[in-house]
Amino acid sequence: MRGDVQARSLKRYPLGNIVYGDLCEGCRICMHGRKAVIFITGLCPVNCFYCPISAERRGKDLTFVNERQVSSLKELLEEVELMDAEGAGITGGEPLVRLERTINYIRELKKHFGKDFHIHLYTSSQVLSDSKVRKLEDAGLDELRVHVVDRAHWNTVTYISREFSHELSVGLEMPVLPDKGEELYEMIEFLSLKGEIDFVNLNELEFSETNASSLLERGYVLRKDSMVAAQNSYETGIQVLRRVYENGLPVSLHLCPAAYKDTIQTSLRYYRRGLNVAKTYELVTDEGLMTYAIVSPVSKELEGCSLIRDLEDVYFSENAVHISALKLIPMRCLSRVRIVEETPTYERIRVSEEEVSC
Repeated sequence: MRGDVQARSLKRYPLGNIVYGDLCEGCRICMHGRKAVIFITGLCPVNCFYCPISAERRGKDLTFVNERQVSSLKELLEEVELMDAEGAGITGGEPLVRLERTINYIRELKKHFGKDFHIHLYTSSQVLSDSKVRKLEDAGLDELRVHVVDRAHWNTVTYISREFSHELSVGLEMPVLPDKGEELYEMIEFLSLKGEIDFVNLNELEFSETNASSLLERGYVLRKDSMVAAQNSYETGIQVLRRVYENGLPVSLHLCPAAYKDTIQTSLRYYRRGLNVAKTYELVTDEGLMTYAIVSPVSKELEGCSLIRDLEDVYFSENAVHISALKLIPMRCLSRVRIVEETPTYERIRVSEEEVSC
């Protein structure tokens, strides 16, 4: 899995992603919005001050698939199907706190979607053990991403990566703390040379409503051009990546900016779901949102009109109309038109609403 060191090169993507070597399979699918995000539980024994999990989920034993809370395997599979997912990323909280639930979902996802359905899982080095990873691998896990809590766990990750090198792709997934670049590089150097990990994913440190006070207390500040990323996190990630590249470490590394995850990746995932759930009067935008027109009231002149028959595939009885059909409806028949945009999620969220003149 580790590949040829000599063949590793740097690749820059338009929105700031930088890759040294090759993207791990999980990231490759994720970058196209083709992975369902399965949030196993909000429970976690580790209290990382930078954890961005929302208040809705943190500390609560709830399961979500993308934005939908689910309570059964049937609901889970249904949501994964609705976005035509080619894989799943399992996260939390800490998924291994609910190990049997996690194992069952991995096994059932593989059974339902086939062996090529790629599954990766995020976990903390603090809860990692040989027996747990063996159960995950037996269930069908393809890729293990470890968040290393402290230096004392380096040897644990080393053992796991060596022990399961033929069954799993094992790597690191870490946020970049602006003042911890040297420690981060030392860990990558050790685990790539001694632990023989396959990949490293470095994420730009995100601000959220739940971690903002903790980050601010420690001196971290927002980027001037972002509401989600910490200043100098991305720049520190570049410095670490440059050292990995210059020293030719035998590991692939992906630096992922917060903007990509929070906009492009989510939009692509929305788009895939939107195509499957769009009603006849809804248009799926390039951003993955559902847009349509609400007309009210509809004049009685339209009742029984042949126009309705012509628009039967786009007109909806509760005054919702495909925006492309507006130009076909005589304006005298309408008194008010509003253009709305909503997310294609299980529970719709109205993003915008704008009244237009007739």
